[in-house]
Amino acid sequence: ETINGKSNNIGTYEVFFGDYKKMFDAPAQYNKVTADDIKRVANKYFTKKNRTVGVLKSVVEE
Repeated sequence: ETINGKSNNIGTYEVFFGDYKKMFDAPAQYNKVTADDIKRVANKYFTKKNRTVGVLKSVVEE
């Protein structure tokens, strides 16, 4: 990683999470997430009421 990338990460954690040191705890926090956690959150937010459906149609040249 470049020095620019490192400084960007530090700045991001400082601005969005209030402390750049949280960056060092992030991997351990990610590893705490279980498959059941993912399923619970998916079931809560990915509902029929919350979805948007797009239909793509090909253009027919004449």
